[in-house]
Amino acid sequence: MIGTIPIFLYLLNFLLLSFALPFGQKPILRLTANSHDKSIVSSILFEAYSEAYLLNAHAKANYITNFHSLALQYTADDYCVDKTSIRYYVKSFAVDTKSYPASQCALNLNSRFSSILLPEEDFHENVHGTTDLLTYELEMRAELYILELPSFSFEFNDFDDLNYDLECFSEYYELMQVMYQEKVLTVNLQLQVTVPDQCTFKKLNPEFDTNFDQLFQTVQLPMSGEFFCKSGTSVSCKMSMANTRNVRYKLFE
Repeated sequence: MIGTIPIFLYLLNFLLLSFALPFGQKPILRLTANSHDKSIVSSILFEAYSEAYLLNAHAKANYITNFHSLALQYTADDYCVDKTSIRYYVKSFAVDTKSYPASQCALNLNSRFSSILLPEEDFHENVHGTTDLLTYELEMRAELYILELPSFSFEFNDFDDLNYDLECFSEYYELMQVMYQEKVLTVNLQLQVTVPDQCTFKKLNPEFDTNFDQLFQTVQLPMSGEFFCKSGTSVSCKMSMANTRNVRYKLFE
Protein backbone atom coordinates (compact mmCIF):
# COMPACT_ATOMS: atom_id res chain seq x y z
CA MET A 1 0.00 0.00 0.00
CA ILE A 2 1.29 3.45 -0.87
CA GLY A 3 2.03 5.55 2.18
CA THR A 4 0.96 9.17 1.93
CA ILE A 5 0.86 12.22 4.16
CA PRO A 6 -1.79 14.84 3.32
CA ILE A 7 -0.45 18.40 3.46
CA PHE A 8 -2.76 21.40 3.44
CA LEU A 9 -1.27 24.38 1.65
CA TYR A 10 -2.88 27.79 1.32
CA LEU A 11 -1.57 29.62 -1.73
CA LEU A 12 -3.24 32.49 -3.57
CA ASN A 13 -6.61 31.57 -2.10
CA PHE A 14 -6.34 28.00 -3.48
CA LEU A 15 -6.73 25.05 -1.15
CA LEU A 16 -4.35 22.28 -2.13
CA LEU A 17 -4.37 18.77 -0.78
CA SER A 18 -1.08 17.27 -1.94
CA PHE A 19 0.14 13.71 -2.20
CA ALA A 20 3.66 12.58 -3.07
CA LEU A 21 4.21 9.14 -4.54
CA PRO A 22 7.28 6.98 -3.91
CA PHE A 23 9.90 6.65 -6.61
CA GLY A 24 9.96 3.39 -8.53
CA GLN A 25 6.37 2.97 -9.65
CA LYS A 26 5.58 1.95 -13.21
CA PRO A 27 5.52 4.65 -15.89
CA ILE A 28 2.12 5.73 -17.15
CA LEU A 29 3.49 6.14 -20.68
CA ARG A 30 6.56 5.09 -22.64
CA LEU A 31 7.20 7.22 -25.68
CA THR A 32 9.49 6.28 -28.58
CA ALA A 33 9.80 7.05 -32.28
CA ASN A 34 7.98 3.77 -32.94
CA SER A 35 4.97 4.60 -30.79
CA HIS A 36 4.60 8.33 -31.47
CA ASP A 37 5.42 10.96 -34.04
CA LYS A 38 9.18 11.25 -34.47
CA SER A 39 9.03 15.04 -34.23
CA ILE A 40 7.61 14.76 -30.69
CA VAL A 41 10.56 12.63 -29.58
CA SER A 42 13.00 15.03 -31.23
CA SER A 43 11.38 18.04 -29.55
CA ILE A 44 11.46 16.49 -26.07
CA LEU A 45 15.03 15.31 -26.62
CA PHE A 46 16.11 18.85 -27.52
CA GLU A 47 14.38 20.12 -24.37
CA ALA A 48 16.25 17.51 -22.30
CA TYR A 49 19.63 18.52 -23.76
CA SER A 50 18.80 22.18 -23.13
CA GLU A 51 17.79 21.58 -19.52
CA ALA A 52 20.83 19.38 -18.87
CA TYR A 53 23.10 22.18 -20.08
CA LEU A 54 21.30 24.81 -17.99
CA LEU A 55 21.69 22.61 -14.88
CA ASN A 56 25.45 22.52 -15.39
CA ALA A 57 26.98 24.42 -12.46
CA HIS A 58 29.74 25.70 -14.75
CA ALA A 59 27.48 26.62 -17.66
CA LYS A 60 27.89 30.38 -17.17
CA ALA A 61 31.64 30.23 -16.61
CA ASN A 62 32.24 27.88 -19.54
CA TYR A 63 29.45 28.86 -21.89
CA ILE A 64 29.29 26.64 -24.95
CA THR A 65 28.83 29.07 -27.82
CA ASN A 66 27.65 26.33 -30.15
CA PHE A 67 25.36 24.75 -27.54
CA HIS A 68 22.25 24.90 -29.73
CA SER A 69 24.18 23.52 -32.68
CA LEU A 70 25.37 20.60 -30.57
CA ALA A 71 21.86 19.89 -29.27
CA LEU A 72 20.40 20.17 -32.76
CA GLN A 73 23.10 17.85 -34.06
CA TYR A 74 21.94 15.16 -31.64
CA THR A 75 18.24 15.69 -32.26
CA ALA A 76 18.77 15.69 -36.03
CA ASP A 77 20.57 12.36 -35.80
CA ASP A 78 18.07 9.63 -36.70
CA TYR A 79 19.96 7.13 -34.57
CA CYS A 80 19.68 9.31 -31.44
CA VAL A 81 15.99 9.95 -31.98
CA ASP A 82 15.12 6.38 -32.96
CA LYS A 83 16.90 4.92 -29.93
CA THR A 84 15.57 7.43 -27.39
CA SER A 85 13.06 6.24 -24.82
CA ILE A 86 10.96 8.70 -22.80
CA ARG A 87 9.05 7.48 -19.75
CA TYR A 88 6.45 9.48 -17.84
CA TYR A 89 5.95 8.89 -14.11
CA VAL A 90 3.39 10.35 -11.72
CA LYS A 91 5.53 12.20 -9.18
CA SER A 92 2.76 13.80 -7.09
CA PHE A 93 -0.74 15.18 -7.35
CA ALA A 94 -2.86 17.77 -5.57
CA VAL A 95 -6.54 18.61 -5.27
CA ASP A 96 -6.82 22.18 -6.47
CA THR A 97 -9.79 24.59 -6.56
CA LYS A 98 -9.73 27.37 -9.15
CA SER A 99 -12.19 30.02 -10.27
CA TYR A 100 -12.87 31.39 -13.76
CA PRO A 101 -15.19 34.14 -15.05
CA ALA A 102 -18.10 32.37 -16.76
CA SER A 103 -20.00 35.37 -18.11
CA GLN A 104 -19.47 38.95 -19.13
CA CYS A 105 -18.84 41.54 -16.44
CA ALA A 106 -22.05 43.59 -16.34
CA LEU A 107 -23.10 46.87 -14.72
CA ASN A 108 -26.80 47.53 -14.21
CA LEU A 109 -27.68 51.12 -15.18
CA ASN A 110 -31.43 50.57 -15.06
CA SER A 111 -33.03 51.91 -11.88
CA ARG A 112 -36.30 50.02 -12.41
CA PHE A 113 -35.05 46.54 -13.31
CA SER A 114 -32.61 43.94 -12.05
CA SER A 115 -30.17 42.72 -14.68
CA ILE A 116 -29.86 38.95 -15.13
CA LEU A 117 -26.67 37.07 -15.96
CA LEU A 118 -26.44 33.39 -16.91
CA PRO A 119 -23.45 31.04 -17.25
CA GLU A 120 -22.04 30.75 -20.76
CA GLU A 121 -23.30 27.67 -22.60
CA ASP A 122 -21.06 24.57 -22.26
CA PHE A 123 -18.55 26.65 -20.32
CA HIS A 124 -17.05 23.72 -18.39
CA GLU A 125 -16.20 21.93 -21.64
CA ASN A 126 -14.27 24.87 -23.05
CA VAL A 127 -12.63 26.44 -20.00
CA HIS A 128 -9.33 24.59 -20.50
CA GLY A 129 -9.20 25.07 -24.25
CA THR A 130 -7.95 22.44 -26.65
CA THR A 131 -5.00 20.16 -25.93
CA ASP A 132 -2.55 18.42 -28.24
CA LEU A 133 -2.76 14.66 -28.70
CA LEU A 134 0.17 13.87 -26.40
CA THR A 135 -1.24 15.96 -23.55
CA TYR A 136 -4.63 14.33 -24.03
CA GLU A 137 -3.03 10.88 -23.86
CA LEU A 138 -1.12 11.84 -20.71
CA GLU A 139 -4.33 13.08 -19.10
CA MET A 140 -6.10 9.80 -19.87
CA ARG A 141 -3.16 7.70 -18.67
CA ALA A 142 -2.77 9.75 -15.48
CA GLU A 143 -6.48 9.46 -14.71
CA LEU A 144 -6.46 5.69 -15.20
CA TYR A 145 -3.32 5.32 -13.06
CA ILE A 146 -4.77 7.33 -10.17
CA LEU A 147 -8.13 5.55 -10.31
CA GLU A 148 -6.28 2.27 -9.81
CA LEU A 149 -4.41 3.45 -6.71
CA PRO A 150 -5.73 1.48 -3.71
CA SER A 151 -5.35 4.34 -1.22
CA PHE A 152 -7.48 6.92 -3.02
CA SER A 153 -10.99 7.35 -4.34
CA PHE A 154 -11.49 10.20 -6.80
CA GLU A 155 -14.31 10.98 -9.21
CA PHE A 156 -13.50 12.76 -12.46
CA ASN A 157 -15.72 14.72 -14.87
CA ASP A 158 -18.66 14.74 -12.46
CA PHE A 159 -20.67 17.43 -14.28
CA ASP A 160 -24.11 15.81 -14.67
CA ASP A 161 -25.69 18.15 -12.11
CA LEU A 162 -23.74 21.30 -12.96
CA ASN A 163 -26.00 24.28 -12.17
CA TYR A 164 -26.36 25.87 -15.61
CA ASP A 165 -29.80 27.11 -14.50
CA LEU A 166 -28.16 29.66 -12.18
CA GLU A 167 -29.43 33.25 -12.56
CA CYS A 168 -27.46 36.15 -11.09
CA PHE A 169 -29.50 39.31 -10.38
CA SER A 170 -27.84 42.69 -9.91
CA GLU A 171 -29.36 45.80 -8.40
CA TYR A 172 -29.06 49.32 -9.79
CA TYR A 173 -25.43 50.32 -10.41
CA GLU A 174 -24.17 46.97 -9.15
CA LEU A 175 -21.37 45.05 -10.85
CA MET A 176 -22.14 41.36 -11.38
CA GLN A 177 -20.46 38.37 -12.99
CA VAL A 178 -21.07 34.63 -13.08
CA MET A 179 -18.04 32.71 -11.83
CA TYR A 180 -17.14 29.07 -12.28
CA GLN A 181 -15.36 27.24 -9.48
CA GLU A 182 -13.80 23.97 -10.54
CA LYS A 183 -12.12 21.26 -8.53
CA VAL A 184 -9.29 19.62 -10.43
CA LEU A 185 -6.56 17.15 -9.70
CA THR A 186 -3.24 18.69 -10.69
CA VAL A 187 -0.87 15.86 -11.57
CA ASN A 188 2.88 16.47 -11.64
CA LEU A 189 4.72 14.19 -14.04
CA GLN A 190 8.43 13.43 -14.14
CA LEU A 191 10.08 12.40 -17.40
CA GLN A 192 13.00 10.01 -17.70
CA VAL A 193 14.81 10.42 -21.02
CA THR A 194 17.17 7.58 -21.97
CA VAL A 195 19.52 7.88 -24.94
CA PRO A 196 22.17 5.57 -26.48
CA ASP A 197 25.84 5.98 -25.53
CA GLN A 198 26.82 8.04 -28.56
CA CYS A 199 24.08 10.59 -27.77
CA THR A 200 25.06 11.05 -24.12
CA PHE A 201 24.23 14.14 -22.06
CA LYS A 202 27.82 14.26 -20.77
CA LYS A 203 29.05 16.76 -23.34
CA LEU A 204 26.55 19.26 -21.99
CA ASN A 205 26.64 18.30 -18.33
CA PRO A 206 29.09 15.78 -16.79
CA GLU A 207 26.56 14.99 -14.05
CA PHE A 208 24.40 13.07 -16.52
CA ASP A 209 25.26 10.14 -18.75
CA THR A 210 22.60 8.40 -20.84
CA ASN A 211 19.69 9.07 -18.46
CA PHE A 212 18.14 12.45 -17.72
CA ASP A 213 15.30 12.80 -15.20
CA GLN A 214 15.00 16.55 -14.67
CA LEU A 215 12.13 17.29 -17.03
CA PHE A 216 8.67 17.80 -15.55
CA GLN A 217 5.17 18.34 -16.88
CA THR A 218 1.80 19.09 -15.30
CA VAL A 219 -1.64 17.94 -16.40
CA GLN A 220 -5.00 18.82 -14.86
CA LEU A 221 -7.87 16.38 -14.47
CA PRO A 222 -11.29 18.04 -13.96
CA MET A 223 -13.30 16.59 -11.08
CA SER A 224 -16.39 18.74 -10.50
CA GLY A 225 -17.57 22.32 -10.73
CA GLU A 226 -20.15 24.88 -9.67
CA PHE A 227 -21.32 28.28 -10.91
CA PHE A 228 -21.85 31.11 -8.43
CA CYS A 229 -22.68 34.82 -8.49
CA LYS A 230 -19.94 37.35 -7.80
CA SER A 231 -21.06 40.87 -6.93
CA GLY A 232 -18.78 43.90 -6.88
CA THR A 233 -15.29 44.60 -8.13
CA SER A 234 -12.91 41.72 -8.85
CA VAL A 235 -9.86 41.02 -10.99
CA SER A 236 -12.09 40.09 -13.94
CA CYS A 237 -14.87 42.62 -13.30
CA LYS A 238 -14.28 46.35 -12.90
CA MET A 239 -16.14 49.52 -13.82
CA SER A 240 -13.69 50.19 -16.66
CA MET A 241 -14.50 46.86 -18.35
CA ALA A 242 -18.17 46.42 -17.46
CA ASN A 243 -20.77 45.83 -20.15
CA THR A 244 -23.96 47.89 -19.95
CA ARG A 245 -25.68 46.74 -23.15
CA ASN A 246 -27.54 43.64 -24.32
CA VAL A 247 -28.39 42.65 -20.76
CA ARG A 248 -31.55 40.82 -19.73
CA TYR A 249 -33.71 42.58 -17.14
CA LYS A 250 -36.34 41.71 -14.56
CA LEU A 251 -38.62 44.21 -12.81
CA PHE A 252 -37.58 44.85 -9.20
CA GLU A 253 -39.83 42.99 -6.78
